[in-house]
Amino acid sequence: MSDDFAQLGEELNAVVRQEVNGLHRSLQQELAAGNEPTAARVADLERRLVDAETRLGESEERLRLERAGPTLPAAGGGETDFRGAFVKDVGDLRRRLRELRVGDPGTRAIDSSLFTSGGKLSAETADRFLDFLVAQQPALSRVQLRRMGSPEGHTDELTVQSRRLRKGSEGQAPQASDALGTRRRTLSTVEVVWAEDITLTFLEDNVEKRDAEAAIARLLATAFGNDLDDLAWNGDESETEDDFLAINDGWLALAADDNDVNDLDLSDEQLGLDGDTTAREVLGLALRQMPQRFKGRTDQVFFVPVAFAERYAEETAGRQTGLGDQVLLGGFPALRYFGIPVVPEPHLSGDSGDKLLLSPRGNLFFGVQRQLTVDGQWQPRKRVVEYTLTGRIDYEYATGAALVLAEALPAHLR
Repeated sequence: MSDDFAQLGEELNAVVRQEVNGLHRSLQQELAAGNEPTAARVADLERRLVDAETRLGESEERLRLERAGPTLPAAGGGETDFRGAFVKDVGDLRRRLRELRVGDPGTRAIDSSLFTSGGKLSAETADRFLDFLVAQQPALSRVQLRRMGSPEGHTDELTVQSRRLRKGSEGQAPQASDALGTRRRTLSTVEVVWAEDITLTFLEDNVEKRDAEAAIARLLATAFGNDLDDLAWNGDESETEDDFLAINDGWLALAADDNDVNDLDLSDEQLGLDGDTTAREVLGLALRQMPQRFKGRTDQVFFVPVAFAERYAEETAGRQTGLGDQVLLGGFPALRYFGIPVVPEPHLSGDSGDKLLLSPRGNLFFGVQRQLTVDGQWQPRKRVVEYTLTGRIDYEYATGAALVLAEALPAHLR
Protein backbone atom coordinates (compact mmCIF):
# COMPACT_ATOMS: atom_id res chain seq x y z
CA MET A 1 0.00 0.00 0.00
CA SER A 2 1.34 3.43 -0.94
CA ASP A 3 2.18 6.00 1.68
CA ASP A 4 -0.20 8.48 -0.03
CA PHE A 5 -3.10 6.01 0.26
CA ALA A 6 -2.28 5.33 3.92
CA GLN A 7 -2.13 9.05 4.67
CA LEU A 8 -5.46 9.63 2.93
CA GLY A 9 -7.01 6.77 4.91
CA GLU A 10 -5.74 8.18 8.19
CA GLU A 11 -7.05 11.65 7.31
CA LEU A 12 -10.51 10.26 6.49
CA ASN A 13 -10.52 8.25 9.71
CA ALA A 14 -9.55 11.33 11.68
CA VAL A 15 -12.53 13.21 10.22
CA VAL A 16 -14.97 10.42 11.15
CA ARG A 17 -13.35 10.11 14.58
CA GLN A 18 -13.97 13.81 15.16
CA GLU A 19 -17.59 13.26 14.13
CA VAL A 20 -17.92 10.40 16.66
CA ASN A 21 -16.40 12.50 19.44
CA GLY A 22 -18.65 15.44 18.58
CA LEU A 23 -21.77 13.25 18.72
CA HIS A 24 -20.66 11.90 22.11
CA ARG A 25 -20.29 15.46 23.40
CA SER A 26 -23.71 16.42 22.03
CA LEU A 27 -25.30 13.47 23.80
CA GLN A 28 -23.59 14.47 27.04
CA GLN A 29 -25.04 17.95 26.63
CA GLU A 30 -28.51 16.46 26.17
CA LEU A 31 -28.02 14.45 29.35
CA ALA A 32 -26.80 17.51 31.28
CA ALA A 33 -29.86 19.42 30.08
CA GLY A 34 -32.08 16.82 31.71
CA ASN A 35 -33.56 15.43 28.48
CA GLU A 36 -34.97 11.90 28.40
CA PRO A 37 -33.38 9.10 26.32
CA THR A 38 -36.69 8.91 24.41
CA ALA A 39 -36.48 12.54 23.28
CA ALA A 40 -36.44 13.00 19.50
CA ARG A 41 -33.14 14.94 19.60
CA VAL A 42 -31.44 12.19 21.65
CA ALA A 43 -32.81 9.47 19.37
CA ASP A 44 -31.46 11.27 16.29
CA LEU A 45 -28.02 11.74 17.87
CA GLU A 46 -27.86 8.07 18.88
CA ARG A 47 -28.78 6.98 15.35
CA ARG A 48 -26.09 9.20 13.86
CA LEU A 49 -23.55 7.96 16.42
CA VAL A 50 -24.20 4.30 15.60
CA ASP A 51 -23.85 5.09 11.89
CA ALA A 52 -20.60 7.03 12.41
CA GLU A 53 -19.08 4.32 14.62
CA THR A 54 -19.96 1.70 12.00
CA ARG A 55 -18.34 3.73 9.23
CA LEU A 56 -15.24 4.33 11.37
CA GLY A 57 -14.88 0.64 12.22
CA GLU A 58 -15.22 -0.43 8.59
CA SER A 59 -12.75 2.23 7.44
CA GLU A 60 -10.16 1.29 10.07
CA GLU A 61 -10.47 -2.39 9.17
CA ARG A 62 -10.01 -1.66 5.45
CA LEU A 63 -6.92 0.42 6.23
CA ARG A 64 -5.53 -2.33 8.45
CA LEU A 65 -6.00 -4.96 5.74
CA GLU A 66 -4.45 -2.72 3.08
CA ARG A 67 -1.42 -2.13 5.29
CA ALA A 68 -1.03 -5.86 5.98
CA GLY A 69 -0.96 -6.60 2.27
CA PRO A 70 -1.36 -10.08 0.79
CA THR A 71 -0.53 -12.91 3.20
CA LEU A 72 1.88 -15.50 1.84
CA PRO A 73 1.51 -19.06 3.09
CA ALA A 74 4.34 -20.63 5.02
CA ALA A 75 6.40 -23.35 3.41
CA GLY A 76 4.23 -26.44 3.40
CA GLY A 77 1.06 -24.37 4.00
CA GLY A 78 -0.35 -22.70 7.08
CA GLU A 79 0.11 -19.32 8.71
CA THR A 80 3.61 -18.21 9.54
CA ASP A 81 2.46 -16.64 12.84
CA PHE A 82 2.14 -19.97 14.66
CA ARG A 83 4.39 -22.31 12.71
CA GLY A 84 6.14 -24.53 15.25
CA ALA A 85 4.52 -22.81 18.24
CA PHE A 86 2.15 -25.64 19.19
CA VAL A 87 2.93 -28.35 16.60
CA LYS A 88 6.52 -29.07 15.65
CA ASP A 89 5.67 -29.99 12.05
CA VAL A 90 2.06 -29.71 10.92
CA GLY A 91 2.84 -31.63 7.74
CA ASP A 92 4.18 -34.56 9.75
CA LEU A 93 1.12 -34.43 12.04
CA ARG A 94 -1.15 -34.45 8.99
CA ARG A 95 0.63 -37.52 7.59
CA ARG A 96 0.52 -39.38 10.91
CA LEU A 97 -3.20 -38.71 11.34
CA ARG A 98 -3.81 -40.21 7.91
CA GLU A 99 -1.80 -43.26 8.93
CA LEU A 100 -3.86 -43.54 12.11
CA ARG A 101 -7.11 -43.55 10.14
CA VAL A 102 -6.10 -46.34 7.77
CA GLY A 103 -3.54 -48.22 9.83
CA ASP A 104 -3.57 -50.87 12.52
CA PRO A 105 -5.79 -49.85 15.48
CA GLY A 106 -2.79 -50.43 17.73
CA THR A 107 -0.50 -48.13 15.77
CA ARG A 108 1.48 -45.50 17.65
CA ALA A 109 1.39 -43.00 14.80
CA ILE A 110 0.58 -40.15 17.24
CA ASP A 111 2.96 -39.37 20.09
CA SER A 112 4.31 -36.42 22.07
CA SER A 113 7.21 -35.89 19.68
CA LEU A 114 4.81 -34.12 17.33
CA PHE A 115 4.01 -31.32 19.75
CA THR A 116 6.04 -28.43 21.10
CA SER A 117 7.36 -29.15 24.58
CA GLY A 118 8.58 -26.54 27.06
CA GLY A 119 9.03 -23.78 24.49
CA LYS A 120 8.77 -20.01 24.94
CA LEU A 121 6.75 -18.23 22.29
CA SER A 122 8.62 -15.62 20.31
CA ALA A 123 7.62 -11.99 20.93
CA GLU A 124 5.78 -11.81 17.57
CA THR A 125 3.94 -15.10 18.15
CA ALA A 126 3.06 -14.09 21.72
CA ASP A 127 1.61 -10.80 20.46
CA ARG A 128 -0.55 -12.61 17.92
CA PHE A 129 -1.67 -15.11 20.56
CA LEU A 130 -2.63 -12.24 22.89
CA ASP A 131 -4.69 -10.71 20.07
CA PHE A 132 -6.62 -13.99 19.86
CA LEU A 133 -6.82 -14.19 23.67
CA VAL A 134 -8.64 -10.88 24.14
CA ALA A 135 -10.64 -10.84 20.89
CA GLN A 136 -13.72 -12.71 22.15
CA GLN A 137 -13.73 -11.38 25.72
CA PRO A 138 -16.22 -8.58 26.47
CA ALA A 139 -13.99 -6.77 28.97
CA LEU A 140 -10.42 -7.69 27.96
CA SER A 141 -11.12 -6.71 24.34
CA ARG A 142 -12.13 -3.19 25.41
CA VAL A 143 -9.65 -2.23 28.14
CA GLN A 144 -6.00 -1.25 27.85
CA LEU A 145 -3.90 -4.31 27.01
CA ARG A 146 -0.44 -3.68 28.45
CA ARG A 147 2.11 -6.05 26.87
CA MET A 148 4.89 -6.11 29.40
CA GLY A 149 8.53 -7.09 29.09
CA SER A 150 9.11 -7.36 32.85
CA PRO A 151 7.10 -8.36 35.95
CA GLU A 152 6.34 -4.74 36.87
CA GLY A 153 4.95 -1.80 34.96
CA HIS A 154 2.79 1.27 35.44
CA THR A 155 -0.61 2.40 34.32
CA ASP A 156 -0.87 5.49 32.16
CA GLU A 157 -2.02 8.65 33.84
CA LEU A 158 -5.70 9.32 33.26
CA THR A 159 -5.46 13.05 32.84
CA VAL A 160 -8.29 15.45 32.16
CA GLN A 161 -6.32 18.64 31.94
CA SER A 162 -7.62 22.07 31.04
CA ARG A 163 -6.56 25.71 30.97
CA ARG A 164 -2.84 25.06 31.02
CA LEU A 165 -2.20 27.90 28.60
CA ARG A 166 -0.54 30.96 30.18
CA LYS A 167 0.56 34.30 28.80
CA GLY A 168 4.24 34.40 28.08
CA SER A 169 6.33 36.89 30.02
CA GLU A 170 10.00 37.42 29.25
CA GLY A 171 12.27 36.42 32.10
CA GLN A 172 9.44 34.95 34.16
CA ALA A 173 8.41 31.29 34.44
CA PRO A 174 4.67 30.55 34.15
CA GLN A 175 2.83 29.55 37.31
CA ALA A 176 1.72 25.96 37.66
CA SER A 177 -1.81 25.43 36.40
CA ASP A 178 -4.65 23.79 38.29
CA ALA A 179 -4.89 21.00 35.73
CA LEU A 180 -6.15 17.68 36.95
CA GLY A 181 -4.13 14.49 36.97
CA THR A 182 -3.76 11.17 38.75
CA ARG A 183 -0.85 9.26 40.18
CA ARG A 184 0.30 6.17 38.33
CA ARG A 185 -0.52 2.76 39.77
CA THR A 186 1.71 -0.30 39.57
CA LEU A 187 1.09 -3.48 37.61
CA SER A 188 2.78 -6.42 39.37
CA THR A 189 2.23 -9.65 37.46
CA VAL A 190 1.68 -13.06 39.05
CA GLU A 191 2.33 -16.40 37.40
CA VAL A 192 -0.63 -18.40 36.11
CA VAL A 193 -0.66 -21.94 34.75
CA TRP A 194 -3.48 -23.04 32.51
CA ALA A 195 -4.22 -26.44 30.97
CA GLU A 196 -6.42 -27.39 28.02
CA ASP A 197 -7.03 -30.70 26.26
CA ILE A 198 -7.30 -30.78 22.47
CA THR A 199 -9.11 -33.86 21.25
CA LEU A 200 -8.05 -36.11 18.41
CA THR A 201 -11.33 -35.23 16.67
CA PHE A 202 -10.45 -31.52 16.72
CA LEU A 203 -7.02 -32.27 15.26
CA GLU A 204 -8.54 -34.42 12.50
CA ASP A 205 -11.10 -31.74 11.65
CA ASN A 206 -8.56 -28.92 11.46
CA VAL A 207 -5.16 -30.29 10.52
CA GLU A 208 -6.08 -30.59 6.83
CA LYS A 209 -6.81 -26.87 6.68
CA ARG A 210 -4.17 -24.40 5.57
CA ASP A 211 -4.41 -22.45 8.84
CA ALA A 212 -4.33 -25.53 11.10
CA GLU A 213 -1.81 -24.02 13.53
CA ALA A 214 -3.84 -20.81 13.80
CA ALA A 215 -6.98 -22.86 14.54
CA ILE A 216 -5.17 -24.56 17.43
CA ALA A 217 -3.86 -21.22 18.71
CA ARG A 218 -7.32 -19.64 18.47
CA LEU A 219 -8.92 -22.48 20.46
CA LEU A 220 -6.30 -22.30 23.20
CA ALA A 221 -6.33 -18.51 23.36
CA THR A 222 -10.13 -18.27 23.56
CA ALA A 223 -10.38 -20.77 26.41
CA PHE A 224 -7.44 -19.19 28.26
CA GLY A 225 -8.92 -15.72 27.73
CA ASN A 226 -12.28 -16.77 29.14
CA ASP A 227 -10.67 -17.65 32.48
CA LEU A 228 -8.64 -14.44 32.49
CA ASP A 229 -11.74 -12.34 31.81
CA ASP A 230 -13.48 -14.13 34.71
CA LEU A 231 -10.51 -13.41 36.99
CA ALA A 232 -10.54 -9.74 35.92
CA TRP A 233 -13.93 -9.35 37.62
CA ASN A 234 -14.03 -11.97 40.36
CA GLY A 235 -10.39 -12.37 41.38
CA ASP A 236 -9.89 -11.76 45.11
CA GLU A 237 -6.68 -12.75 46.86
CA SER A 238 -8.49 -12.84 50.21
CA GLU A 239 -10.56 -15.84 48.99
CA THR A 240 -7.85 -18.25 50.09
CA GLU A 241 -10.13 -21.29 49.99
CA ASP A 242 -10.73 -20.87 46.25
CA ASP A 243 -7.63 -21.67 44.20
CA PHE A 244 -8.94 -19.75 41.17
CA LEU A 245 -10.22 -16.56 42.82
CA ALA A 246 -7.12 -16.27 45.04
CA ILE A 247 -4.76 -16.02 42.06
CA ASN A 248 -4.99 -12.24 41.78
CA ASP A 249 -7.17 -9.26 42.67
CA GLY A 250 -9.53 -8.24 39.89
CA TRP A 251 -10.97 -4.77 39.32
CA LEU A 252 -13.85 -5.24 41.76
CA ALA A 253 -11.57 -6.37 44.61
CA LEU A 254 -9.23 -3.45 43.93
CA ALA A 255 -12.15 -1.02 43.89
CA ALA A 256 -13.54 -2.36 47.18
CA ASP A 257 -10.41 -1.13 49.01
CA ASP A 258 -10.17 2.23 47.24
CA ASN A 259 -11.78 5.27 48.87
CA ASP A 260 -11.52 7.20 45.60
CA VAL A 261 -14.05 4.95 43.88
CA ASN A 262 -17.52 6.43 43.43
CA ASP A 263 -19.73 3.88 45.19
CA LEU A 264 -23.46 3.70 44.49
CA ASP A 265 -25.56 1.59 46.86
CA LEU A 266 -28.81 0.93 45.02
CA SER A 267 -30.41 -0.50 48.16
CA ASP A 268 -30.33 2.96 49.77
CA GLU A 269 -33.97 3.77 50.57
CA GLN A 270 -33.40 7.43 49.75
CA LEU A 271 -33.04 6.50 46.08
CA GLY A 272 -36.60 5.19 46.09
CA LEU A 273 -35.98 2.19 43.83
CA ASP A 274 -38.71 -0.43 43.66
CA GLY A 275 -40.06 -3.22 41.47
CA ASP A 276 -40.98 -0.71 38.76
CA THR A 277 -37.49 0.78 38.49
CA THR A 278 -36.15 0.46 34.95
CA ALA A 279 -32.66 -0.45 33.82
CA ARG A 280 -32.52 2.94 32.13
CA GLU A 281 -33.09 4.69 35.46
CA VAL A 282 -30.27 2.69 37.08
CA LEU A 283 -27.87 3.64 34.28
CA GLY A 284 -28.84 7.28 34.79
CA LEU A 285 -28.11 7.08 38.52
CA ALA A 286 -24.69 5.55 37.82
CA LEU A 287 -23.77 8.16 35.23
CA ARG A 288 -24.71 10.98 37.57
CA GLN A 289 -22.18 9.57 40.07
CA MET A 290 -19.33 10.03 37.59
CA PRO A 291 -17.29 13.15 38.47
CA GLN A 292 -17.89 15.98 36.03
CA ARG A 293 -14.26 16.13 34.98
CA PHE A 294 -14.46 12.60 33.52
CA LYS A 295 -17.88 12.84 31.89
CA GLY A 296 -16.40 14.51 28.84
CA ARG A 297 -14.33 11.45 27.94
CA THR A 298 -15.72 9.69 24.87
CA ASP A 299 -14.48 6.20 25.87
CA GLN A 300 -16.93 5.62 28.73
CA VAL A 301 -18.47 2.14 28.95
CA PHE A 302 -20.97 0.39 31.23
CA PHE A 303 -20.15 -3.24 32.12
CA VAL A 304 -23.33 -4.92 33.33
CA PRO A 305 -24.62 -8.44 34.12
CA VAL A 306 -26.19 -10.24 31.15
CA ALA A 307 -29.67 -10.30 32.75
CA PHE A 308 -29.51 -6.52 33.27
CA ALA A 309 -28.50 -6.04 29.63
CA GLU A 310 -31.49 -8.17 28.58
CA ARG A 311 -33.87 -5.98 30.58
CA TYR A 312 -32.36 -2.83 29.10
CA ALA A 313 -32.49 -4.31 25.58
CA GLU A 314 -36.20 -5.04 26.05
CA GLU A 315 -36.79 -1.46 27.17
CA THR A 316 -34.74 -0.01 24.31
CA ALA A 317 -36.19 -2.22 21.59
CA GLY A 318 -39.65 -1.04 22.58
CA ARG A 319 -38.73 2.57 21.82
CA GLN A 320 -39.75 3.86 18.39
CA THR A 321 -36.26 5.23 17.72
CA GLY A 322 -33.26 4.52 15.56
CA LEU A 323 -31.46 2.94 18.50
CA GLY A 324 -34.50 0.78 19.21
CA ASP A 325 -34.40 -0.46 15.61
CA GLN A 326 -30.65 -1.12 15.91
CA VAL A 327 -31.20 -3.21 19.05
CA LEU A 328 -34.00 -5.18 17.41
CA LEU A 329 -31.72 -5.99 14.47
CA GLY A 330 -28.29 -6.14 16.08
CA GLY A 331 -28.99 -7.11 19.68
CA PHE A 332 -26.50 -6.46 22.46
CA PRO A 333 -23.73 -4.80 20.37
CA ALA A 334 -26.05 -1.86 19.68
CA LEU A 335 -26.95 -1.14 23.32
CA ARG A 336 -26.23 2.48 24.29
CA TYR A 337 -27.21 4.94 27.00
CA PHE A 338 -26.75 8.50 25.74
CA GLY A 339 -24.16 7.08 23.37
CA ILE A 340 -22.26 5.12 26.04
CA PRO A 341 -21.95 1.38 25.21
CA VAL A 342 -23.76 -0.96 27.62
CA VAL A 343 -21.73 -4.19 27.54
CA PRO A 344 -23.14 -7.46 28.92
CA GLU A 345 -20.41 -9.20 30.94
CA PRO A 346 -21.16 -12.90 31.64
CA HIS A 347 -18.60 -13.00 34.45
CA LEU A 348 -20.57 -10.47 36.47
CA SER A 349 -22.41 -13.36 38.09
CA GLY A 350 -22.68 -15.09 41.46
CA ASP A 351 -21.33 -12.75 44.13
CA SER A 352 -20.71 -10.06 41.51
CA GLY A 353 -24.07 -10.51 39.78
CA ASP A 354 -25.63 -7.53 41.55
CA LYS A 355 -22.98 -5.04 40.38
CA LEU A 356 -22.30 -2.86 37.38
CA LEU A 357 -19.23 -0.76 36.60
CA LEU A 358 -18.94 2.48 34.68
CA SER A 359 -15.46 3.57 33.61
CA PRO A 360 -13.52 5.04 30.71
CA ARG A 361 -11.98 2.16 28.76
CA GLY A 362 -8.62 3.88 29.03
CA ASN A 363 -8.85 3.65 32.81
CA LEU A 364 -8.86 -0.18 33.04
CA PHE A 365 -5.71 -2.22 32.46
CA PHE A 366 -4.94 -5.85 31.74
CA GLY A 367 -1.20 -6.44 32.02
CA VAL A 368 0.44 -9.56 30.61
CA GLN A 369 4.06 -10.46 30.01
CA ARG A 370 4.98 -11.58 26.53
CA GLN A 371 7.12 -14.42 27.89
CA LEU A 372 4.48 -17.12 27.37
CA THR A 373 5.58 -20.76 27.49
CA VAL A 374 3.76 -23.78 26.08
CA ASP A 375 4.13 -27.50 26.67
CA GLY A 376 2.25 -30.19 24.72
CA GLN A 377 1.96 -33.89 25.57
CA TRP A 378 -0.02 -36.67 23.87
CA GLN A 379 -2.16 -38.84 26.16
CA PRO A 380 -3.01 -42.07 24.27
CA ARG A 381 -5.59 -43.35 26.76
CA LYS A 382 -7.68 -40.19 26.58
CA ARG A 383 -6.73 -39.54 22.91
CA VAL A 384 -6.06 -35.88 23.62
CA VAL A 385 -3.12 -33.49 23.50
CA GLU A 386 -2.59 -31.86 26.88
CA TYR A 387 -1.39 -28.30 26.44
CA THR A 388 -0.08 -26.34 29.42
CA LEU A 389 0.50 -22.61 29.09
CA THR A 390 2.34 -20.44 31.58
CA GLY A 391 2.21 -16.67 31.75
CA ARG A 392 2.25 -13.71 34.12
CA ILE A 393 -0.72 -11.33 34.40
CA ASP A 394 -2.19 -8.50 36.48
CA TYR A 395 -5.19 -6.18 36.56
CA GLU A 396 -5.24 -2.51 37.51
CA TYR A 397 -6.89 0.82 36.81
CA ALA A 398 -5.40 4.29 36.51
CA THR A 399 -7.63 5.97 39.08
CA GLY A 400 -10.58 4.97 41.24
CA ALA A 401 -11.95 8.49 40.86
CA ALA A 402 -13.02 7.59 37.31
CA LEU A 403 -14.85 4.42 38.43
CA VAL A 404 -18.52 4.21 39.39
CA LEU A 405 -19.30 0.92 41.13
CA ALA A 406 -23.02 0.30 41.61
CA GLU A 407 -24.05 -2.53 43.93
CA ALA A 408 -27.32 -4.19 44.99
CA LEU A 409 -29.05 -4.07 41.61
CA PRO A 410 -32.81 -4.52 42.06
CA ALA A 411 -33.75 -8.21 41.94
CA HIS A 412 -35.97 -7.86 38.85
CA LEU A 413 -33.03 -6.41 36.88
CA ARG A 414 -30.61 -9.27 37.50
